[in-house]
Amino acid sequence: MDSYLLSHLRALIFLISALGVVLFIAWANKHREQWLYVVAPVTWLGHIIIFQLCLFTPSHCGLTATQLNIWSSAIRLQGVILVVGCSMILLLELLIFQKWTIDRTLKQ
Repeated sequence: MDSYLLSHLRALIFLISALGVVLFIAWANKHREQWLYVVAPVTWLGHIIIFQLCLFTPSHCGLTATQLNIWSSAIRLQGVILVVGCSMILLLELLIFQKWTIDRTLKQ
């Protein structure tokens, strides 16, 4: 890939990740009782930001290409775990809500 395009893509990833952190923190300030929902995505986006900052440095923070590849894979794994965890929470909330609705209906 062209290094010019790659550097712009990295900058775009950095900016979008930073925007995501700002939006999640703003949401957490508005919904303080649910701030724990923000921890996982903010840490993942922070991980991406730190990785991109490392790639911006000329020496790549002294890491080899193999180490950078492992770090990139760890970030992707963290994203997959985040998405699967969110889907499990949504499923659990759906099951709890359905049970609550069924129990409420049977009592009436």
